[in-house]
Amino acid sequence: MKPIQKIWQSLSLRTQLTVFFIVMTVILTATLTYNSIQRETNRLVEGLEEQALVLLDVFDDAIINDLENLDVIAIKNTLTQESSVWSQAQVYDATGRLIVDTAQDGVVFSLTVDQAGVDILSTRRSKLVWSEDGLMATKPIETGRRVIGAIALTFPTSTLDQAITDSLLSSSIISLIFAAVTALIVVWIAYTIASPIQSLTRSAKSIAEGDLDQLIYTTGSSEIDTLSVSLDEMRRQVKAVRNNLEELVNVRTLDLEKALKVSEEAQAEAERANTAKTTFLAKVSHELRTPLGAILGFAEMLQEGMVGSLNNNQKELTGEIIDSTNFLNELVSEILDHSRLASGRFNLRSKPFEFDILQDNIQSLGDAYARQKGNQLLIEVDDSMPPVIEGDQRRIEQIILNLVSNAAKFTDKGTVYVRFKTVHNNMVIEVEDTGIGIPTEMQNIIFDPFRQVDDTTTRNHQGSGLGLSIVKQLVELMNGDIAVKSELNIGSKFTVTFPHHVPEDSKEIVLS
Repeated sequence: MKPIQKIWQSLSLRTQLTVFFIVMTVILTATLTYNSIQRETNRLVEGLEEQALVLLDVFDDAIINDLENLDVIAIKNTLTQESSVWSQAQVYDATGRLIVDTAQDGVVFSLTVDQAGVDILSTRRSKLVWSEDGLMATKPIETGRRVIGAIALTFPTSTLDQAITDSLLSSSIISLIFAAVTALIVVWIAYTIASPIQSLTRSAKSIAEGDLDQLIYTTGSSEIDTLSVSLDEMRRQVKAVRNNLEELVNVRTLDLEKALKVSEEAQAEAERANTAKTTFLAKVSHELRTPLGAILGFAEMLQEGMVGSLNNNQKELTGEIIDSTNFLNELVSEILDHSRLASGRFNLRSKPFEFDILQDNIQSLGDAYARQKGNQLLIEVDDSMPPVIEGDQRRIEQIILNLVSNAAKFTDKGTVYVRFKTVHNNMVIEVEDTGIGIPTEMQNIIFDPFRQVDDTTTRNHQGSGLGLSIVKQLVELMNGDIAVKSELNIGSKFTVTFPHHVPEDSKEIVLS
């Protein structure tokens, strides 16, 4: 069963729909053909039985006088003249002896009682019996209330078989024509339903991988069209932001190089330009949330069946759109955090919170990151950890989850460890993985904005290059420190240390 399931899942949505509809068409066609043949067979059988009963009545009237006089020659002549329908006729006298048999030459006048004749005489009514040889119709012959004999007619099935064969042939031809027309309709329906969703999914994947030149255009239902337009609008805005950012960075970099050589005034001008860039990023990133929210909303409506039911494959394709949109949302959030940190307008809000809540949040959210590549998340808590901590819970969770996400991203089917302990009133957090590791020469630059280990890693693992930079800035804003140890093909360990105690009478402290 599992190999069949794997083969089925490897097929495209269009192929699955086509196979499903064709199988259903074959089943429907076979059922209709069977029912048609069954009805025709029943009709022919009923017609033959009705004809047999009529002939019994006709022969009853035709031979009653000759049977009463036991004129077997006259009886046989009468039966022989009407032998085009039945294959054999037998007549019995009042005692059950066979006196006429059209299947035998000459005159038959048995001196012994035939049990078949006795059975017919005892029924006192017409009777129809089917056997492999055909249909036998029997009837006692009476005059007044006296039984003077019986007649038995045998009807062969050859004529009935030929009629059934002709019916089967005509029904099969009609069924084949119906199946061919239905198959064409099925292929058209499968193409109409699957193609827009597949096209939209491919476009969303390309955008998530950084291909912002991918044109997005699909034709389908109004909801899919709306989703296509929104996704294309988001692509154009992100592309514009990237192009503007690259151009602005290049221009300002040249200005900075010249300004550093000229005077402190040029340096101040460069700083103002950088501030303008940061403000620009923040504003554009904020504007991106609207189309992203629309795309996410439409995709979730499709997945939840609010605009019509979806099969499993369509739900999976819609889920990929949601995942890609969530990735872009996280990218926008990272850009916003980076711009706020770079401009010095990022505030920390510290207040007491329960450590168990922090641990539960890390476990539930971190598991989601770890499972994406088949990893296991293990949290280890030292006995020295207090039940209540004072600090910015949200930003502490952000630091840990960024490190967990980064570890899970570069680890395949391994383990990610998160360890908590306190050392001299400092909170120490370690995030360790069993992944691919970081080259020694790259360990000093991984905390720089927009930096990745290399182009290949950037291609194979999604990310903006801002995660570790934001972690370092948040840790330093908390008066803490972050360090990294890593070996290639063995794993990496990030250690975060910062004070977690503040004056007991402080209800809320703002660090800026």
